[in-house]
Amino acid sequence: MAKDNIIQFPTLTEANKLRESMEELEKAIKSNLDDLQQINEEIVQLTVVYEDMLHRLCELTGVKLPPDYHAFGDDDGEMD
Repeated sequence: MAKDNIIQFPTLTEANKLRESMEELEKAIKSNLDDLQQINEEIVQLTVVYEDMLHRLCELTGVKLPPDYHAFGDDDGEMD
């Protein structure tokens, strides 16, 4: 059999380096996802406060919002 037909596999050292790098990336991804979860929770809280203030402002000024009004997006959850 000719040497041209042999498939070269990464060495054990290279594989270990790749595993270590992948573990670092996994940690970074997890950390960013944790941060994203916290940011999303803050956005929800801010949105609730904003909506409350908007409705109070409308009460004070006599402005009526349309019944289908959504400050941040429509019924399908997407932002306008």
